[in-house]
Formats: sequence, structure tokens, C-alpha cells
Amino acid sequence: MASTLKPTSPDVRRRAWRVFLAFALAVGLIPGAALAAPETARAEGGASIQYIPEDSFTPEGFNWGIGFTGVDVVRGFTKEANIKQFYPRDYDELAQTGDSGFAARIGRTTQKESFALRYTGATYKNDQVDAVVTLADWNYVEPVMSDGTSGWDEYWERDAYDTFQPGVFVNNAYQRTGSLIENLNFYTVGLTDLTVNVEFFYAGTNDPYEIKGHMTCIDLDVGQKFGFGGAITLAQVVAENDFLFIDESQNLVASRNYPCGGVEDSDGAISADPNDPLYKLGLVGAYFDTTSSRKGLPIELSFVSSWTGADSTAQSFFAMTNEFLTAPNPNDDITENGKLKVRKTADKTEGVSVGDVVTYTVDAPVHKRGVTCRNGYSYTDFEIVDVLPAEMRYVDGSGYLADGEGGLIEGAGEVVYEGHGDAGNIENTVKFEFTREFLANRMRMQGETYRFVFKATLTEYPADGALAVSNRAYAHVNNKGAYLSNSVETSLVPPKLKVEKTADAYEYEVGDVIHFASSFTQTEKNAQCREAVFSDNLPESLQLIPETVQATGIKNLPDPSIEGNRWSYSLDKFSYGDTLDVTFDAIATQSGNGVEQVNIAAAHANNCMDANDPAEVWTNTAKLSVEKTADYYEHYVGASDQDAGAVVYTVVVENTKDGAIANNLVISDESLPEGLKVGRTNAGDLMVDVEGVPESVAYPVGAEDSIHAQTDSRDVTCSTKPAGTGFTTVINHLPAHTPVTITYTCYPEDSIAGWEVENTATVRADNALPERDSALIWVNQPVLQVEKTSSLDAYTVGDFVTYHVKVTSNTPGTLGRNLVISDLLRTKGVELQRDSIKVWDSEGNDITDSCTIHTNRNKPTFIVETNRNIVNEAPERTFYRFGEQTEQGKNPLGEDGETAVFVDYTVAIADAALAGSTVENTALAVTDEPNTKTTDDDSVAVKGAKLQVTKESDASRYEVESEARYSIAVTQTREDAIAHGISVEDAFEDDALAAIDTSSVVITGPDGEVIDDPDIVWKKNDEGAVCGFSLKTDVALRDEEALTVTYSATLPIASDHVVNRVQAKAKDAAGSSAANDVAVIEPQADASLVKETNTKTAQVGDAFIYTLTAHATDGAIRDAVISDNSLPEGIEIDFNSLAASVNGKALESPLVRQKGNTFSIALGTLEKGDVAATSFTAKVVDESLAGRRIVNNATLASPSLDGERMAQTIVDVIAPKTEQKASAAIEKTASAESARIGEPVSYSISAEIGETDLEDVRIADEGLPEGASIDYATLVVAIDGKRIEPAFASKDAQSFVLKLGKVSARAKASIDYEATLENEALVGSSVENTATIESPTLPDKPHDTARVVAIDSPAPKVDVELVKTIDKEAAAVGEQVIFTIEATAIGGTVENALVTDSKMPAGAPIDFDSIQVAVDGKPIEAALDSDGNAFSAFIGMLQKGSTATITFAARIEDEALAGTKFSNRATLTSPSLEDARVAHAIVNVAENDDPGNNPVNTGAETGGKAKLGKTGDELMGLALKALPALLVATAALGIGALALRERRARKR
Repeated sequence: MASTLKPTSPDVRRRAWRVFLAFALAVGLIPGAALAAPETARAEGGASIQYIPEDSFTPEGFNWGIGFTGVDVVRGFTKEANIKQFYPRDYDELAQTGDSGFAARIGRTTQKESFALRYTGATYKNDQVDAVVTLADWNYVEPVMSDGTSGWDEYWERDAYDTFQPGVFVNNAYQRTGSLIENLNFYTVGLTDLTVNVEFFYAGTNDPYEIKGHMTCIDLDVGQKFGFGGAITLAQVVAENDFLFIDESQNLVASRNYPCGGVEDSDGAISADPNDPLYKLGLVGAYFDTTSSRKGLPIELSFVSSWTGADSTAQSFFAMTNEFLTAPNPNDDITENGKLKVRKTADKTEGVSVGDVVTYTVDAPVHKRGVTCRNGYSYTDFEIVDVLPAEMRYVDGSGYLADGEGGLIEGAGEVVYEGHGDAGNIENTVKFEFTREFLANRMRMQGETYRFVFKATLTEYPADGALAVSNRAYAHVNNKGAYLSNSVETSLVPPKLKVEKTADAYEYEVGDVIHFASSFTQTEKNAQCREAVFSDNLPESLQLIPETVQATGIKNLPDPSIEGNRWSYSLDKFSYGDTLDVTFDAIATQSGNGVEQVNIAAAHANNCMDANDPAEVWTNTAKLSVEKTADYYEHYVGASDQDAGAVVYTVVVENTKDGAIANNLVISDESLPEGLKVGRTNAGDLMVDVEGVPESVAYPVGAEDSIHAQTDSRDVTCSTKPAGTGFTTVINHLPAHTPVTITYTCYPEDSIAGWEVENTATVRADNALPERDSALIWVNQPVLQVEKTSSLDAYTVGDFVTYHVKVTSNTPGTLGRNLVISDLLRTKGVELQRDSIKVWDSEGNDITDSCTIHTNRNKPTFIVETNRNIVNEAPERTFYRFGEQTEQGKNPLGEDGETAVFVDYTVAIADAALAGSTVENTALAVTDEPNTKTTDDDSVAVKGAKLQVTKESDASRYEVESEARYSIAVTQTREDAIAHGISVEDAFEDDALAAIDTSSVVITGPDGEVIDDPDIVWKKNDEGAVCGFSLKTDVALRDEEALTVTYSATLPIASDHVVNRVQAKAKDAAGSSAANDVAVIEPQADASLVKETNTKTAQVGDAFIYTLTAHATDGAIRDAVISDNSLPEGIEIDFNSLAASVNGKALESPLVRQKGNTFSIALGTLEKGDVAATSFTAKVVDESLAGRRIVNNATLASPSLDGERMAQTIVDVIAPKTEQKASAAIEKTASAESARIGEPVSYSISAEIGETDLEDVRIADEGLPEGASIDYATLVVAIDGKRIEPAFASKDAQSFVLKLGKVSARAKASIDYEATLENEALVGSSVENTATIESPTLPDKPHDTARVVAIDSPAPKVDVELVKTIDKEAAAVGEQVIFTIEATAIGGTVENALVTDSKMPAGAPIDFDSIQVAVDGKPIEAALDSDGNAFSAFIGMLQKGSTATITFAARIEDEALAGTKFSNRATLTSPSLEDARVAHAIVNVAENDDPGNNPVNTGAETGGKAKLGKTGDELMGLALKALPALLVATAALGIGALALRERRARKR
């Protein structure tokens, strides 16, 4: 404001300023209208001066205006409590009495820039800002007085002041609102012009501050001028203004020479009232900028007053306010676009899913037109609009309006929702419509923000697959301006498809039906898939069965699309909680055999990642090959140098199917005849060698993850065991192209000599068809028979003996090649008559000339090479193929030969020494085949005697120095012969080991008479002891007569062998000898040791006596030593008291060895029966031994004993008796740390009494809470283990007090009982109860507490116990076996129970008419289904505790099962169980000794039972046709279904 003081009404002035101050507060930057500038001038400092239309808005970006809270003096100014004194008295609008302020007194010599104020407390953006206002320059002019001098004494207005003082004055109270200073006012006296600098600083510092804002000079009139520079960048005056003008310097805005509110003249007039339309003519707006390069640049304000030094008033008033120049019409619409920054936010911009509520906030600022124009501005129409995404719905009642800080604004308008379904409106719109009353009267229009808050819920995911919903709001101004907000995008929780695909097994065989199940879910909570497609495209190796594709879980599910091997389901929406379960079947085909087929179930949607899950199945049907060979065709019996005597078979088995693994491979050879069994080693093991079996196999396994063709390393096991006459080898896994070679050795026996044997090896596997191969051998083992005879049985020297040899073959079917016959005369003194050898064939023809005969002139032997083959005379032979068969022909080669060959020859008995002996002669026959050598012996007697000698002793073991009795017998053993002049020699090999008692020798003749004075010579050793003798007699011994010699000998030395030899001979008989061997041992010694004390107890300081007694009970105890070495240090031995005696006689100076508290004493040798005693005194000297038990050990040692003898004694060291204090201890325990509700807990109380008796003993047990109760029937009370009848002082359900009366010292009392936690409220709490023992004798009440945590009882788990049994341990072919299956429900009800019986071999057909089903013993009609030799029975619901029983019969018809065993399996499945229950029964089939005597009984047993429908049975056929539909309906009701179509049996 720049003005001269004028006599204007104070009330009018104050009212005008109040209007002005209502718009004077500057708060930030608000977009405004473009500055209309029809005319622009530029000030000298570079700032533009513009004329702006009155109905436009002032520049944007300069909204900040003056606004401070305090003023401080920097320099020069004085602070005045009453600034009014310096103002004219009648101008109250400028200052009133009591207003404070500041005074700058200026005179002629006052220094420039000596006055400055600091305005504080302003806020710009978020910073605190100060402004330093400096009076930079001025022009001080005094008026000229009448005397021509200058001064103020004659100044015409001087008397209008209380204090007249030239200078500049600032009124703190001028135009203030509250505590805010909104102007810079300068009242000048005596100054023609004034320059003011304004600098901005960070609050409290001298650091320049960057700022943009505006100041408006108001009420510029009376020729005053306003100039600017420095940081001022722009000045404005209202257009069409002829009151203000730019002076000729282009630097100042000048006013006309009349005051505001003056009389209108030809130049017009302006008003000082802000509400007056002419008020705007006196305003100059100045806009400053101290940012960037202008930082620190001061604002320069220049004021030119009305004072000229004469003819005018000396005072002027200038005010810079935060007022604006223009005043647009409030009823005009704003048509500017893009200025309002509408901002939209959401409390959730991610992670939103169906059902989630999103709170949207739309911040719509209004134009800052309420402060960028002079008289205020308002909208005529305003609404905040939000068009919701199609997938969202407004939450009714959630919308409201708030201010920018969130404060609720009421009565401003209403929320309008125009959603889908409104007539004529396709938008999904929610908006807040402001009322005109609020717009006109309550909206400040100062850039404030209005916040529209509302909620919307997501109802579905976008159909186009987008995973976000986005939209923007807009503010609609005056029905024209639409200001768009930012777009708010809310990302949705990505749905996540999950596929779980399973097959009911991983491994199958070709032709098996595979049951697949696929489960599709969307796992992200409340997320939703759109345009979902669920499919499965089976590989070619699997054949889809289209009619088996079934889906559940989704209502109104469309039919599947099936194209070839692919099925699919399509859904528009697939939400969280939806589950699509698809089941279907496929057949494993040959094309996939040996290969893992990966079958992938896939899920696709347009708004999420595809998901899939593979189910791997492996078709594993092996193809077996077997090749069996024998090492040779022709074999023999027994071992020889030329032949091992064994048949070596080789069986090569291979699985030839790529990728397949043969499981439980069984290789067997059980068709060998009894005479060709597999051999065994010395250890008894079968001679079967298996090679090529891998250590492990990479076995395909189904995997849970996405990696296919995974394998598990499985150990390969191979076992071989006997089977029949052969063996069975079992290999659990055999991969493809891994040949296994089995070599086994069979030893032919004589029983199959001549047989041709065809024997078969068989290979089979669980997952392959059996194969077999045979090998043919011939056991060509001729068994020759040699018969040798002589013409007479006895001869004399000089006689000729004629021998006859006959050789034949005893084995049909054999061929003996190149028969050789030889003869060996083993007796010297005979001569072969070589020319006498003659050979004859089987027809009696002399074939000697065609034979080759070898003789030896030095030996009476010969060899005849007959050059003939020999065969058995039988016309038939045996061929073996699974049994004996008869074939024609003498052998498989069809070759012929001799059936018998004869040899005759003569020998002469030439040597007279042969008299009395025999001539031994052996004939031998052999062919080229091994092991055919056969002999026959012939003996002829040459008349003469023969002696036989025996020698015996009366024992085989003797002790040293004992006497042995020997007996010698010489017998003549040949009939009709006499031995003359018998002589005997007898001697001990070691002459020191025996001494013969010559007086004991007795010689008895064959007549039984003792021979007196025999001719005997004694043999003696170096010591003179007799150790042998020679006896000569004239005795003659006839057939079986004997001469005997007996004697005794002393054996002085121990020896393991005392050998005595005897030899007898006669004048006319060869000598004969014999020997005897005995052992001589040392006599055994033994002794006992006893240790005693003269007291059992001792106190510290007491002495007592130990006595050790040794008794030699047997033999001599040499070098006996008694030792005592176990007394503790606290027991002191009095070694002077040590005494020893033997048999009561004291030992003088015995050898005693002493070390510390131990000693040993040597007793010498104790003879049998001797008693040695040792005694000593010991004393207790260590008080710490009181209460301990002293165990003292003593030992007796001797080389004669087989170990030490030990004895011990015990002395208790007792403490002096003291008075015992009564005491007791008690312990209480529980059987468990936790217990379930309803479960009993066992409690035990154990009380132990101290060293004194207790009177009136009571045991209290208390503390159990309500809800727990004691079972008194289980309470047992015992004292020292003896049960007593309880006597209660008191008792209730939770506690009791037992009366025990007087209880003896060291007694033990026990109390046991059970308590049950019954109340569910106890779950989670610790149940405590305490046992206490009480007695008037006790100084305290010992007690103990047991704690048990109560836990909840789990729901019983449903289970089934499945058992399968048979009626006999073993069965023969032709017999019937009864099978029983029992299934018992445990823990709950079992729903839809289905029992399947499988794995019955085809050779044991089930009698389906025999099947009977009962529940708890009552027959039921169960739905039955047969499948080959298997069946299933649908039991349905099985209540808890109930037992379903299924019985059926099977008859063993296949003879191949004889000697084997097979397993039959029962399986129970139910939705109530996590997996199937399986039970097996094993049938042992007995060997069939005579298959022909076991005809198969095909008769069927009948009775009350469930029957399977048969072809032709119309009623049953109708029932079976209706059964699938019935079961499907049952499944829809949650009861379960049973598929009755025929299924192939699966092998796993």
C-alpha cells in the first residue's frame, strides 16, 4: 500500500481490510489461468510489467505470500511499546494506541542500511523461513521554514502527532489475522523515497533460501510510485487501468495525483475499499524468484512518497501484502484442462483375489482460485467420478468424502452408484456429487484436496486373461472440465493350477489295464482361472478306453472332448475350491513294452502358467530265451584220469526284450533221473555255478518330480537251492541283454549206465512266458564182470594150476571198446606156462591168433588185447525223457560186439617155500572207456602153518609208579597145519619207561598148563631194570591152538606213549608181530582253603584274629604258598602275631614275604591229608572305615594245583551307636507324562522309614482337580511287599488319607492306584497331585508331587485287519483247499469295502460256486465279479468291530504244481483307507509219487452261498446287466460303486 493519509472513515477502512485479510493467506502453489497481457513493459532491472484482465487469474507458481509469526530487531530499529505516538492521532486504521512496533529514527546524518528487522516463523513448503527486511536507501528532506532554513518546527501537521519524529515506522498490529503477520508496512515521515531490500534465509541462519512468491502494493495513489528490482521478475497491474501507469523511466508504476476514494474528476477515481470494483485500480502485484541462479538475490522495493519538501504532507504509508489483483466472476466456468492433478490410490495394488475388498481413494484437488483472486471463487458443479472395472462391484454404503488429511466431511453431497443392470447405463460407475450449497459456501478453493473413499469387491477375474484390473477416476468441473487421474492398476493373485496325476501302479505288463486318475485344482486362495482347459494326450504306446473317461467335482460339467488318444474338458471359470477329478483307463500295448511311458495331464488357462503332472508307467513284459548244452554227448560213471566222471551242463538264459527287466526269474532243471543228480561239494553245496548275474540293476521307478526315466539301484539277488533231482535258481531281477550262464555238474551213477538221457531246463518269470531247452547225453559206462576159477582149491609144491577167466558186460545200452584182459600172479615161486594161453569169443571160437598177447619173462603175468568190443546181450536199452522209456538196440550208436570173451592158461607151483601159504592170482578186464577196470581174485592153498600174535594191557592209562599187566597170545590159524618150535621176543621201545617184574612172568601152553623153567633171556637197561625178554619153547601149535605169556611191569616215568612190541615165529611158519601203547601220567593233587575270623563286626580300635586253613585233600601239594593281600590300609596287621603250623606242629622260621599291608608264607610240601594253619591279628585304625564292610581274600598256590584256591571272610566295621533321629522319605510317580481324556493313569507312592520307628503314620494323597477321579478298586497298599487292607481316615473322588499306624524302622510302604481324567476342560492343563507322609514322631511332613499333562483324545483311526488262512498246511495234486478271508473294521466304519482275491495259479482253479460271504457270521448277498482265476466281492459298509468273512474252494489240478508252493493274495480297498490292505496265504503242494493214483475230482460242492451269474441264466444275466447302473447310482449317493465289467488280471 502506498498512500497519503486521508480523512477516510475508520469503520469503512477496517471493514475493507477484513475482507482483504480473508484472502491474504498464502499456502502453496495452485495452477491458475494464463496471464492476459495486452500490454507489457519491461523494467530497468529486467522484470516485465504486465497488464492483466480483471476476470482472469494471476500467475501460477507465485502463490506464496507474506506470512510471519514474529519480528526481531537486527539493527537500528528501536522496539516501541506504543508505536501509535509516531502516527497522527486520528488515523486509527494505521495504528491504535497500545500497538507495538519498531521505529527507525532518521535525520540528516543517519547512515544508510543501518536499519533491519528479521521476520520469523514463515513456512515455505516444509521449511521454516526467515526474511530480513533492510532499509537500504532513502531521501530525507526537511521543509524550508520561514527564515529560510530547513527544519520541522513550522511543519503544518506537526501538532497532529503525540511524538513527531521523521523516519520509518512499522506497526506490528497492522492488518493481522490471529498471530500471523501478513504484510510489510512502512509509515514514513520526511522521506521522499525509500528503498527496502528483502532477503530470505533458512530460519535462524544466514543461509540464503530459495523461494518464489508474490507481494502486492495496495492503495497506490496521490502520485506515489512503486518500483522494484533484484529478485522481482514480474509486475502486474489490472488492465484497462488509467489510474496507474508506467513512468517515463519504465522502472516505476506511478499513480495519479489524487487519493483513493477521492472526488471523481476527468481522470476518474479509485476506491480504498477492497469490495469496491475500483479498488483494483490501486494495486500493483510484484512476483519474486530467488531460486537457482537467483539464489541470495534480495528483493528490491522502491517507494516514492508524496512528500516533496513543500506544499504536501510529509508522511506516506506503504504496505506490501499477500493480496491478489484480480476478481474473476464466481459464476463463470473454468474451461482450462489438465491443471488439476487428480490422484487415485488403492489400499491393495497387488495380491487381490475374488472376494477381496479394495478401498479406493480419489484425491481431487480444487483450483487455487480461492486465493489467486481477490474476492474468492467457487465451482458451479463438481463431482469425483470413478468408472470401476467390469470385474468389480461397489460395496454399498462404503463411500464417503474426506479432506486431504482424511477427516470426514459431512453434508457435502452424496455417493451415486450406477452399476451394471441400471437401465440405459452400461458403465460400472461410482461417484461423489457435491451439492451447490457446499460449492458456493463451504469449498474454500484454495487448492485443498477432497478425498473420495469407497470400497469395491472383485467378483471375478478378467475374461481376457489379464491379471490386473485398472481404471482411473476424474474430477468433473462445471460440467466441462474433466481432469483425469492416474491409472490405478491392481494386480491380481495369479492363479496357480495344480495337476496331480497318478496311475494305480508304475509297472505293468502288455495287455494290462492301467487306471489313471487326474486331479486338477486351483491352489491360490480365491484366485480364478479363465478359459481353462484340462486335457490328457496319451502316448501311442497306451490305448485310451474312451468310455472310461469320467469326471467329478464340478457341477454342470460338459461332456469331455475325446479325439483319438486325447480327452479334454473346457471351463469358462475355474475358481479356488473347485476340483476336477478325472479318471480313465488305458491298455498297455506291445509298442511300449520295455519303455517308460510318460503320460501328462495338462491344465491351461489364459491367465496363468500352464501346469501339468506326468504319470509314468512302465510296461515290463520280458522275453526270455534259454539254451541248454552238455559238454559231451558220451559220458561215463566215476572219475578217472581220462574223464572227470561228470556231466557238465551249461544253461544260458537271457532277457531279450529291450528295456524290460525279468522279475523273479526262475531257472530250473528238475527233470534229471535219480542216477544223474546235481553234485555237491565237500561242504554239501550244490555244484551249480551261476555267472553273469549283475550286482545291481537300474530299476525304473515312478517319480514324484518332473524328472522322468528315473531308476533305483536295486541289488540283484541270486539263490540256488535243490529241487527234485536238480536245482532251482531264482534271480530277482534280470535286465535285458544280460546273459546269465549256469553251469552245473551232474555225476552219473551206475543205475543209469547205458541210458540215453534227454533233460530239459526251464526258465520262467513273473512277467514273461516260460521257455525251455533240452540237452541229450549218453552214459556209456560198461560194467564188466570178470569170473576167474581154478581147477582145484589146494595144491602142493610142483603141481600145475589151470585158470579159466570169463569177461561179460552187465550194462545194457553200453559199448565197451577194445577189451583187454590181463592176469597178475602176485605170489613168488609160481611160473606162468606161456604157451597155455587161449582166447575164445562168445560163440566158443578160438580167437587167440587175432589177439595181441603180451608176457613178461621176469614176472608171471600176461596181457591179452582182444581187439574186440563188448556189449550186453540184452536187445533193448533205456531212453530217459521225463521218465524211463524203452528203445530197441544194444546202444545208441547201433554198434555190435562180443557178449562174452574167455581166457584159459596154466601156472606151476615151483618154490617149496610156498608150503603153508596161498597163491594169490588176479584177473583184470578193461575197455577204452574210463572206470571199466574189473578184477576177480582166485587163491589156491599150498599146504603149511600160519601164526597170529596179539598183545593187550589191563588199562590204556596209568599213573606214575603204578603197575601194568600185559598179556601175549600166539595162535596157529591154518587148518590141518602144525607150527613147531614157537619162540617169542618182547621188549619196550624206550627201556627207561618200564621195569618188568621177572617173577610175574607166566607161560601157558596150548593145553592150559604152565610151562615151568622156560628158556628165557632177560633184556636190561643201564639201570639194571628188565625191559624185555626172549623165549624159546618146543611147543607145537595145531589149528587154533595158542601159547600165552603174561607179566607185570612198573611204569616209573610219565609219558604219553609207552610202546611195547612182541614178535612170534615157528620153525615151519612165518613170523608175526603185535604192539601195545599206553599212557603214563602224574598223580592228580587237590586242596581246599578256608578263612575265618573270631568276630563278624568290629569298631574302630578293635583287634580281631584271621585264621587260614589249607587241607591237602588229594596228592602232594608241592611248594605250597598262602597269601593275604586284600586288606585296606585302615586295617593294620600285627606281623608279630603271624603264626603257621602243619598238622598242629608250628613251623620254625617259615619264609614270610611282607609288602605293606600284605604278606605271603611258604609252607613247603603238604602231603595228602596234611592240614596247614596260618593266623594273624588285625586292628581297625581308620575311622573312615566305620559303616563299611571289609572283605578279605586269601589264596593258596602250588605247582601241583590246577589253579589257585581262594577263600574270603567279611568283617563289618560299625560306628559307635548314636541316638537316631526320626526320618522318612516319600516319592510319587505317574505312569506317563501325559494322558488322554478317558485314559487311566497309574500312580505309585513309595515311602521309606528311617532308622527309628514311626508312630501313627498317615499318608495323604490330594490335589486332583474336579474332572479327575480315583478308581479305588485298583488301590493296593503294601508294607515291605506284603499287601495289607487299607484303612482310610478320609477319602473322596479326588483324595484320600490312609492310616498305617506304627511302622518299623527301615520299613517300606507302597501305594498303587489308577485315576482317570474325565473332563474335556482339563485338556492342556497340568494335573498335579501330592502325596504326604505324616507322623507325630516326624519333625516335618515329607511330600512329593506327580504331574500329568491332559491331552485330547484323537479320533479313532479307521483301519482294517485283513487275514487270509487255508484249511491245511499242505495239499496234494487233486485235493481241494479251502481259503478263508477275514476283514475286521477297527476304529470306525469302513465304507464301500471291496475284497479282491488274485494270484491263484491257473492250475488251481477256483470253484466260484463255493464262494460264501458273511458279516459277523450272518450270510449276505454280496456283488461278485470274476476275472480269470480271480474274483472280487463288494462288501459295502463294514461297521466298527464287525468282521466280514469270505470262504471259497480251489482244487489243485496241475501236476506241474507238485513239489512247489504258491501264494494267493487277498486285497481290500475302501475310500475310508489311505491305501489297500493285503493278506497272503501260501499253499505247499506235496510231491506226487504216483500221479496216476490221484485222479482229479471235478465234482462241485454246493450249499448256501453267493453265486456268480452264468451265461444262459436269464435272471442272473438281467441282474448283472442292471448292476452297473445300480452301482453308479450308489456312487452318486456317496455309497460307492463296483465296476462289473471283465478286467484283465494285472501283474505288478
